[in-house]
Amino acid sequence: LDRWLVFIIHGYIKQQTIQMEDFKKVQYTLISRRSQYFAGTRYLRRGVNDIGNVANEVETEQIISQISNHQRNRNSSLVQIRGSLPFCWSHT
Repeated sequence: LDRWLVFIIHGYIKQQTIQMEDFKKVQYTLISRRSQYFAGTRYLRRGVNDIGNVANEVETEQIISQISNHQRNRNSSLVQIRGSLPFCWSHT
């Protein structure tokens, strides 16, 4: 059954290797994932729904890895979550 499944991410992935001035290589990875629960356009989805999911929530992770042949790789990661303010909105 797994060969028939296609996993899809609603987001963005970018990975790039950067050569630093001191001859060290750094690999930069950026991953953004959009929530599936309360997504929509900015003007039509706001606040929080009845279940507690905020509108247009996006989780972004930045990973920086130092690439080295002689020593153990060093990794650094930062996760940021953003979304609509958790208030109940109504449009008139």
